[in-house]
Amino acid sequence: MLKSRDSRLIFILVVLHLVGAVGLVTEYRAFINDLTPLHLLISAVILLIGYHKFHERIVLGFVVAYLVGFFVEMFGTNTGVLFGEYLYGGGLGPELVNTPLLIGINWFILIGSTAAIAEQFKIAWWLKAIVASALMVFADFLIEPTAIELEWWTWYNDTVPLQNYITWFVTAMVIHTIWQKLHFEKANKVGVVLYIIQIVFFLFLYFAL
Repeated sequence: MLKSRDSRLIFILVVLHLVGAVGLVTEYRAFINDLTPLHLLISAVILLIGYHKFHERIVLGFVVAYLVGFFVEMFGTNTGVLFGEYLYGGGLGPELVNTPLLIGINWFILIGSTAAIAEQFKIAWWLKAIVASALMVFADFLIEPTAIELEWWTWYNDTVPLQNYITWFVTAMVIHTIWQKLHFEKANKVGVVLYIIQIVFFLFLYFAL
């Protein structure tokens, strides 16, 4: 059963993604696309608020997800070694060493939401990490076409290599393993719904753009 606070947070997320999805397929596409950094920040804040038993370890989990995600992306985009050869297009806001500062926020959103789904299962922590990491790869598979179309990033030869998804899974496993070892309540109903909303969002854009 959703608490009233969760319902309000989910309502905001639905409106946020609905406006974004519709706006990106209209003449307002450029304007809405420029708001992507704000969209990410709002989603991250809502995900954080979704934890009912807030603990300082949640902040530590956020920092780990952000830093690992950001520095892996920084190394990847500047070397082409991890994910393959790709470049960011500037649509995700300010960059540091050719890497958007907000890409770490995206990693946190995906880590938190997929961990929340895995938490629904009564399984060992390492299985939760595997399930959550697999969900992240699935999300990335849907995100890639839209990201390329909106010029968030571009791939060499316009082809997403298999190594991108392998690296995504491995990186996600590292973060999720640390996440699971941090002792805080990982259940987050808002996070579960956020993941579903994002899947619907990118599925819609896949067919609409």
